[in-house]
Amino acid sequence: MLTLYRLLLYLFFPVVLVRLLYRATRNSRYFERTPQRFGYQLGIPGNQAVQGYKFWIHAVSVGEVNAAMPLVRYLESEYPDCRITVTTMTPTGSDRVLRTFGNSVDHCYL
Repeated sequence: MLTLYRLLLYLFFPVVLVRLLYRATRNSRYFERTPQRFGYQLGIPGNQAVQGYKFWIHAVSVGEVNAAMPLVRYLESEYPDCRITVTTMTPTGSDRVLRTFGNSVDHCYL
């Protein structure tokens, strides 16, 4: 099964790359933090290790960030000692996370 997964990953990588390049021609901000999109340099302030985080919320873009806001606020109030990482896939989603939560959560692309 792992071999099949790897094969599919290698086969679809060019499609993902072409789609990212196409999106970047329409919005240059898609070029920002490109290594994060492929699992490198997760953009955690101070380059901290990701394994110490307790909550990870993935919100693709602005709509999902808006929907996740009550959950993030609840987690911040109930678990103040745990860090929260919010991942997004679009520059607008990233902007919304940074505007809404500032440095209280960590953000990176995924």
